[in-house]
Amino acid sequence: MTAGMTILILEGHQGVRNALARRLVRQSGIRRVVATATLSAALRMGRPRAPDLVICDPKTVGQDLTHGIRRLRALDCPILVLTASLEPEERLLIEQAGAEVVLFHGIGLPTLRAGINLAVALRQDYQHGTGRLDAEYPRTMS
Repeated sequence: MTAGMTILILEGHQGVRNALARRLVRQSGIRRVVATATLSAALRMGRPRAPDLVICDPKTVGQDLTHGIRRLRALDCPILVLTASLEPEERLLIEQAGAEVVLFHGIGLPTLRAGINLAVALRQDYQHGTGRLDAEYPRTMS
């Protein structure tokens, strides 16, 4: 993980949000974890705190799947979707809206760390125009 990373969690279920924040804050390389249940709060919190990554479950925050992802793109950081389930067409819509990585609940910490690293790497590759997004990396991990 990037040293001193700030992660913003957008998750509508308080128990999931709190558990995820507790897991992440104990990890080396993570400086700060902020969490909220609403898209509007995430956008407000994200701007002054400049997150390095957003982890969100768009199915739990009361927005349509792609609307929330598109709005989060304004924070100009990678987006990792962590959700319980998605239909194949939903996953495609989320990726088209701008999510770098999709993970599913129940994964272990090593997979979550790998997903975080992948999201950051994909975003950096995209910004630098290396064209490696779909050619070398799977975007959905389970």
